[in-house]
Amino acid sequence: MTRNATCPAGKPAGRRLLTAGAFCLTVLGATPAATQTTAPQPQQPKPGMEQAAKDMSGHARLKNASHQKQMDTVAFVAGNMLFVLLHETAHALVTEMGLPVLGREEDAADAYATVTMLKLGSSFSNRVLVEAAKGWFSQRRAQRPARQHACVL
Repeated sequence: MTRNATCPAGKPAGRRLLTAGAFCLTVLGATPAATQTTAPQPQQPKPGMEQAAKDMSGHARLKNASHQKQMDTVAFVAGNMLFVLLHETAHALVTEMGLPVLGREEDAADAYATVTMLKLGSSFSNRVLVEAAKGWFSQRRAQRPARQHACVL
């Protein structure tokens, strides 16, 4: 994304992303403080997640999968999308506010997304982090064969 790209409303694209990220953080952080201090409870499937799993059941890769596998897939995708939103919000904050980054910007963006989820302290935010970590491990596992062939002694 370039710094002077604009969206249809005429606002810079970075500001639009920053506004969307701030809105999401406000909505996620709007839970009462009393609910944030209690021990995380096992999360019951939400009607929206049930509907998403039902919608995905027609997909060729998931049509023979169990309902639990479909629900796990929905949770994995939703968790990773939220983590990516926070990660990209961190990039927008660094760019738009001119924040200094010591080290790699990618690591700083990951740290921002992780700390933001930890600060929420809900069972949902903990599950988002678990699903993001699963994504990291899956990505690393997928890259492993390519790395083995790249090494020449």
